[in-house]
Amino acid sequence: NNVVISLGNNDFDNAFWNGYYMMYGNGDKQFYPLVSADVVAHELTHGLISNTADLEYEGESGALNEAFADIFGVAYEFWLYEKYNKNKNLEDDIMGDSDWFIGEDLAKIDKFLRNMLNPLEANQPKEYKGEKWFPTDKTFDNGGVHINSGVPNYLFYLICTGENPVDKNIAIKKFYECLSIHLNKKSQFKDLKDSLIKIFSDTTYVNKIKECLIQVKLVDTQP
Repeated sequence: NNVVISLGNNDFDNAFWNGYYMMYGNGDKQFYPLVSADVVAHELTHGLISNTADLEYEGESGALNEAFADIFGVAYEFWLYEKYNKNKNLEDDIMGDSDWFIGEDLAKIDKFLRNMLNPLEANQPKEYKGEKWFPTDKTFDNGGVHINSGVPNYLFYLICTGENPVDKNIAIKKFYECLSIHLNKKSQFKDLKDSLIKIFSDTTYVNKIKECLIQVKLVDTQP
């Protein structure tokens, strides 16, 4: 209905999307007010997900849900800093720098919530079913949705960096295509892999995508 609703609440150490609106806490023991650019974009993306693939919030589909929210959150932060800090007007500059962290500007205790550059530093896996992988059949964190999301997070980082990197603005459009066209409520990590290969198949980046998928163990290196 072209309406975006967000609410704030005192002494609340969380931010979330509940299916209808966003809630941003003012922070308490762990966080300062949870309104940094990446966190706001993260919660907005949950709303986007609800109205596209509507990824079920458990197991691998839930981890994809969280990963897309992180990926769009980071991409928005990069876009925001590039828009305002690289123009000629110094008066609209934003403090800080864009980076591959989630929640680095609001944590009181930890340096960040998640690290897309190296998920292991945030107790997340960087490889499918590798170190730090959480069993998806467990009840904690809905089967590790905030943990196993490190794999697609790291995948996006790899795609946008290194040799022959995909520009973040191009990459995020492709990931949106995955979300809005190819994935559905029950999609698993394999479905993300298949959709990315399909979407990039007619581009010069297809080999880059396959290499990154191999690196996070979503594609077997065997022929």
